[in-house]
Amino acid sequence: MSRAWSRTLNRLRWRYRWVLDAAGLSLLLTTALVAVYASYRWFGQDFRGYYAAARLVLVGGNPYDYSQLAPLLFQLDGRVGNNPFYYAPWWALAFTPFAIAIPYSAARVVWLTISLLLGFGALVLTQRVLGWRIRGGGRWLAYWTALFLLGWICLRYEQSGIFLLAVLAVLLWALQQDKDWLAGLALPLLLTKPNATFVPVAVITAVFWFRGHRRALLWAGIALLGLLLVSTLAIPGWYEPILGDELPNGLTQVLDGPQRVTGIRINTTLLDWLQGFGISKSIGWGVWGIVVLLSLWLLIWAWRREVHTVYLVALAVALGFIISPYTLQYDYPMLALALFWVYWKLPQVPAKQRWVGLAILAFLFGVLLWEGPISDGYWIVLGLGGLMLWLGWPRPAATTPVGAES
Repeated sequence: MSRAWSRTLNRLRWRYRWVLDAAGLSLLLTTALVAVYASYRWFGQDFRGYYAAARLVLVGGNPYDYSQLAPLLFQLDGRVGNNPFYYAPWWALAFTPFAIAIPYSAARVVWLTISLLLGFGALVLTQRVLGWRIRGGGRWLAYWTALFLLGWICLRYEQSGIFLLAVLAVLLWALQQDKDWLAGLALPLLLTKPNATFVPVAVITAVFWFRGHRRALLWAGIALLGLLLVSTLAIPGWYEPILGDELPNGLTQVLDGPQRVTGIRINTTLLDWLQGFGISKSIGWGVWGIVVLLSLWLLIWAWRREVHTVYLVALAVALGFIISPYTLQYDYPMLALALFWVYWKLPQVPAKQRWVGLAILAFLFGVLLWEGPISDGYWIVLGLGGLMLWLGWPRPAATTPVGAES
């Protein structure tokens, strides 16, 4: 009787796990599809800039010249909007197949679908590079929270943050597999948006040099030179508006065409976050300088204690967002690396510390529900960066699961 009862319990347990697994996957897929539909139907913003830049390249124009770009933006949907081109030149080249073969409305659907697939693959790979062994409903719930906290805003604005997360995940996986050529080829792609990636790129470059991956640095140099060469051949003089004074200041102003300012832009940065508390910009710059020095010290602290590469890069991503003078909340998908590390670490700490960590996470998830200006999203990077430091500080060497390779 006891054996039969035991077999019955085992069958029920497996059925229960299957139900949870199916429910979690259904929740993730449904939320993702709703997010894509909502972005296409009611939101969307920045893909129009990519598409127009690609069309301009095809007719021999310079996407960094806003006076050339503005008419093509207007042709898409009857408005110019705040879409000057501020990305690496190869980003415009990457969208030329869209501009050649796919009408604008259909191209938006294709881009959102690609972003969704890249996001799912990036989360799978992020979990793998962490060596975080979680399966079933718990895994889908973790993916869903990453989509909610970090992915939704990126999809809403049709931005590049999910692509950057995928590149970062591939790079870290390649390092663990000793595929230095692949890690090296991935590194320059992170410079597609250097304002969001300059700190992790610097740290990864140091990892390449000092932790036995110098071939990856060679491949990175070759790839970067290749990208710049192809970009210069395809867009002669692309850098001239950047070096001159023609590039519009859409980083701090809201534009609706060349020489047409409609407002002051608020970003998800320390300066704008402090201004939300009534702190003047002059004082804010002083605080920013102190935070930069503190961030540099924390990276040196982590490096000298030879922490795991994955933890080091995740910390660099968080600190990069903390000190960057220009980022927005839609750049945050790369923080999935920090979020998953926190998920892995919390069950290992004492109960009181765990409950405090869970309370902080609950607060961060609530930010999307109550935030007003986009600068409120800065709480997210502060919280995740703080959790990484707090949970990793007592034992800096024990910062990655046993299953992950350095």
